[in-house]
Amino acid sequence: VIGFVDWATSAYLSQLRLALAIDAIVTIALALALHRISGGIEDVVDFLVYRKKHEAEHYLKRLARTLLRARREETIDRAVVQDPYDQLELTLAALFRRAGSAYVASLTAGWHPAAALSFEQEHDLVRFMATERKLLHLHDLHRHVAAEFTKAGATPAVAVPIFEGDDLAAFAIYGLHRDGTKLDPDECETLEALCDTAAQAYVRVENLELRAIVERPLPVAT
Repeated sequence: VIGFVDWATSAYLSQLRLALAIDAIVTIALALALHRISGGIEDVVDFLVYRKKHEAEHYLKRLARTLLRARREETIDRAVVQDPYDQLELTLAALFRRAGSAYVASLTAGWHPAAALSFEQEHDLVRFMATERKLLHLHDLHRHVAAEFTKAGATPAVAVPIFEGDDLAAFAIYGLHRDGTKLDPDECETLEALCDTAAQAYVRVENLELRAIVERPLPVAT
């Protein structure tokens, strides 16, 4: 449009010295019009292209809120592993829980390690998560960290810690999307929120179990 107006004004209105003024007016008018409709275009594209992604994130956020009603650890485990694996169409998801002095895989989806894979408390991955207390991208750590997963048949992308107070009680591992694309910041934020709520849910389940033990009636002596 700007090119056509420039040609028209140059060809027919150059003698009237209006060409430059008309060019400027048309350019400004088009800029204002594009600015007004750009938001609507972005919303339409976002809805058509990323609708499934947004629906998955919305579901996982709703799921996270329900975990505070869970009464069994198995329910929380599935929410941390199976639901993100299904909803975000990931290549893998796994939960590593502390067992003594190491962290071992307690539940996996899309990945069945051929050999037992565990991480001692001195391992780089564990120390970084325990210190930084946030989602870690595996490629930001030493190569040998990802190599350990690769040897076990997995290609992880991020690790998300799950704390009980100041103690790293567990962590979740998530892979790329099945189409090979990376997790975007919104998805990473959703996974972090899910694991944060899962941490609270685990503590609540433990408290419920302790309360049940305390409130259990003592056997009557005969």
